[in-house]
Amino acid sequence: MFKRQGFMVICLIFVCILLFSCTSAEQTSGKSGQADLLDYCEPRIQELCSGDELPISLTYRYLGEASEEYTVTDSQTIAAILDAILNITVCNETDIAATDSDDIYIFTTASSETFSFSFNMHHLCVGDKKYELENDQDLWNLTAKIQQGESE
Repeated sequence: MFKRQGFMVICLIFVCILLFSCTSAEQTSGKSGQADLLDYCEPRIQELCSGDELPISLTYRYLGEASEEYTVTDSQTIAAILDAILNITVCNETDIAATDSDDIYIFTTASSETFSFSFNMHHLCVGDKKYELENDQDLWNLTAKIQQGESE
């Protein structure tokens, strides 16, 4: 009986250590659970996205087995893509990645400033980390229209 109680105490201590380490890692990174995509961007991008000046062009690059690049100048399409990106919810970090499934959106303002968002397998890329997403289907639907030539 003493062995069984000792084993239970050791298991309880182990579980507490695991819970504490996960909580500490989330507090250290400052990002856990769900957050707005803009929270994961550097301050300059946050400022450009929240300003009054809308981008005047968008370069969309798909880096897959064959690379594709599209330039969009239609203001409604650019605004829709940017809005779709900014409405994405970022969830947990993931290790899932591919070498041939990148979507890159490069926005250019009238003052020639650029900012971009990168995704790998529909996961947000921030540095060397990748994050799962929610509420991202509008972006992929709009992107498909760009690839099909349904926007300028």
